[in-house]
Amino acid sequence: MSYFGKTFTFEKHEKFDEFLAALGVPKDNIDDFCSQKATLVLEKNGDTYTQKYMNKTTSFKSGVEFDETVRNGVQSKTTFVVEGDTITQTQKFPEGRTITFKKQFSDNKLVVTATTSAWDGVAYRYYSALTATHWRRQYSCGDYKRYFVLLFDLKVPDKMSYFGKTFTFEKHEKFDEFLAALGVPKEKIDEICSQKATLILEKNGDTYTQKLLNKTTSFQPGVELDETVGDGHQCKSTFVVEGDTVTQTQKFQDGRTITFKKQFSDNKLVVTATNSAWDGVAYRYYSA
Repeated sequence: MSYFGKTFTFEKHEKFDEFLAALGVPKDNIDDFCSQKATLVLEKNGDTYTQKYMNKTTSFKSGVEFDETVRNGVQSKTTFVVEGDTITQTQKFPEGRTITFKKQFSDNKLVVTATTSAWDGVAYRYYSALTATHWRRQYSCGDYKRYFVLLFDLKVPDKMSYFGKTFTFEKHEKFDEFLAALGVPKEKIDEICSQKATLILEKNGDTYTQKLLNKTTSFQPGVELDETVGDGHQCKSTFVVEGDTVTQTQKFQDGRTITFKKQFSDNKLVVTATNSAWDGVAYRYYSA
């Protein structure tokens, strides 16, 4: 799902004012709400999703009910169900009312269908993915200060749609030989090569965070850092980011070097592994 991490901004609605009126929202509040340029961001980490809607952040797991506080402190029992590119949120209130928001995502569009047991109609809200071009067009009338505040505060996402995705190991080529050349015992090689390893890459400003198995490494491109690998071995490690490729080079005190070249796409990750103690090239293949 390449829409994870993207900022979707509200464009227009159909009958959402009627939807709110059926819920007893005062007209002044309806007008205010329908005129807001609301934004929505959806992220995923493992089996946990995080929805950032305006100033509210909600974390959830598909199909797991939880207590939610909505406007003016009203409590609901809320469940999100994820089915492909569609996320359905159902809110159940103590007096018996229910509200349902069905969010249908694509790369650059989001359509939210809103229904409630207090009304027979169907309302829609339409969003588009936020881009620098979008904000330039909207604020081309000369409000440059607001344009820049919005552009940087909302952190326009990178084109790299693999950020935040969980990539799971599928197969390898010659990675056992790669490990053997480093002196790893055979039983340990068998264990490593059979693990369903997962890798997540995230980005916040100019800092990247790589989560591989149970190890989290934060880095900035081109900045050398001290890293502990394997059974407590120390190395000097540098990450270089070039487009969709992240190359990690580890330099050890005995002169050996190890290089992992990670090539990302939306749903695939190929890791090329080489080391100075071996003339071969190994590969590890992951899928999102």
